[in-house]
Amino acid sequence: MSKTPQGKAPGSDEEAHSAPGFRQLIQLIVDAMAARLPARFFPFRKQPLGEVLVSERIIAPHQLDKALANQEKFDRRLGEMVVDMGFASEPEVLDAINRNYRISAGSLDDDIARMIESRLAFRESLSKMRMMFRFKVSLALVGVIWISIFSISVLMLWRQSTQMRDAALQMGVASLAITEENAKSALGNNDISTLNKQFQSATPNKGLLYGIIADPQGLVKVHTNPDQVGSRFIPRPEGAEEKHTGDVDYFVYKDQEGGEVLHLSKALIHGNQNMGRLHLGVSLDFLNEQLANDGYLIVLLSLLIVAFGVILSINLGSSFLRPLSGLLASAQGEEKQIHRYQVKVRPDHEFEDLATSFDSISRQLSQKLLMEKSFGRYVNPAILNKIMANPDEPWMKGTRTEATILFTDVRGFTGMFDKNQPETIVEALNEYFEICARIIKKYEGYVDKFIGDAVLGVFGAPSPLDYHPLKAVNAALEIQKELKRRARVNTNPLLDKIGIGINTGIVVSGNIGSEEKMEYAVIGDSVNMASRISDLAAAGEIVVSSSVIEEIPPNLITVSELPPQNVKGKKDPITTYKVIKTTF
Repeated sequence: MSKTPQGKAPGSDEEAHSAPGFRQLIQLIVDAMAARLPARFFPFRKQPLGEVLVSERIIAPHQLDKALANQEKFDRRLGEMVVDMGFASEPEVLDAINRNYRISAGSLDDDIARMIESRLAFRESLSKMRMMFRFKVSLALVGVIWISIFSISVLMLWRQSTQMRDAALQMGVASLAITEENAKSALGNNDISTLNKQFQSATPNKGLLYGIIADPQGLVKVHTNPDQVGSRFIPRPEGAEEKHTGDVDYFVYKDQEGGEVLHLSKALIHGNQNMGRLHLGVSLDFLNEQLANDGYLIVLLSLLIVAFGVILSINLGSSFLRPLSGLLASAQGEEKQIHRYQVKVRPDHEFEDLATSFDSISRQLSQKLLMEKSFGRYVNPAILNKIMANPDEPWMKGTRTEATILFTDVRGFTGMFDKNQPETIVEALNEYFEICARIIKKYEGYVDKFIGDAVLGVFGAPSPLDYHPLKAVNAALEIQKELKRRARVNTNPLLDKIGIGINTGIVVSGNIGSEEKMEYAVIGDSVNMASRISDLAAAGEIVVSSSVIEEIPPNLITVSELPPQNVKGKKDPITTYKVIKTTF
């Protein structure tokens, strides 16, 4: 029993672990592969350096914790800190770094982080390389086969792991029973010294780590390590799950070296006298090593299957993909007019589904082109859907309809323009425009255009919209509320200087422009009136026309009438109202 723990072995504060599940088993296989195969098989592993040093057994986990703590305190690189604290030599650390990250650092003073990132950048450039279509298909087919084989193999290994652990437990129970008889006899004769000599001189059995006998008060009477005789026995680690089989208690924990140990104990009862407890420790590392070897063999066989599958699938894929290549060539020949191209195949053809998908893509491209030419990104989705469904409707060419126009303007914008840098002005305008566009869209309107420092929003055209005057007013109220809120938390000079005017009336909407440039727009006296009314609104105010008030029930809106005002384009003064609030 050469691997005898110190007094705290079975009860150390190392984290306890139960039997590994699928995730631990897979990690075990990967670790074994990484350790056994040359580094060229794992050229791009990006494992933290601390994990590398621990997995290479250059430093212990508790040494890593100390090095990390000092690294943060002294602002040193981890490799240098490990060497400075005497946990490992510089050649050992450099060798681990160069092997695991596939670099050629000559000293810890080199810019190792940059060298590693350069390798990873090379990996990314490789990943962007285009593979032949048939090779992609081959990889997909082989990947499915390999994953299936690998999954079944992992399942079998997991079952084998469970069976082997059960066997280890039974072996431990049997050893415990044999040792119990000798211990009872020696303890009954009070022959402790002879029992200690037997424990300490016992020929090590494979997997058996230590034996301990503690009296009822917890003092160690017999121990494979003579230095621990007379010390107090430390109970099982915190968090270790104790289980029972017959009159034997057992649990699994990890020792200071990271090895997995099965600890078994049993009460020593001689007659009616309690003589203490017998404890045995059985190593489970040989089980993990056996599983790792099996996993290594499985991966090698899987690689051979993959190589054979790639060759076979490429040959089969060539005959399968030949008709597909013709289809692709046809599509490329129509590249400039692909949105008008349709694939025609027999209903029972092998590529019927592909042809249907190609036609679907063609229709989507057609819709996208129409969207880009007609409305762009600013159009309400409901309007876009209507256009896509009926692109040839006359209202795309020009229609007359009643709509509500919302017009925003910045008070004193010219002065701000002269005093601020262009970048500052653009950034401020973009924030202001984003708020207006988002809220207008929320209330089912859309932004017709941005005109300098002004926003022209439309509600009710080209698609009819119920209660469009009220929705426009509610949108204006929320815009002013959001502008004031943002103005309190940042330095945008525009947000608290916005006036809003709203007017309802007949507008003409449609595609306007030339063959070179065309846009969807609303025009008419009602649009111009909304602009004039916005000039009457002070910063933070919303002013509406009488036509807006006439369309909204009095119980839904609170306004104050303003004095009649003369505006450009009208002979007589117009009546306007300042909006206080709405109740809808």
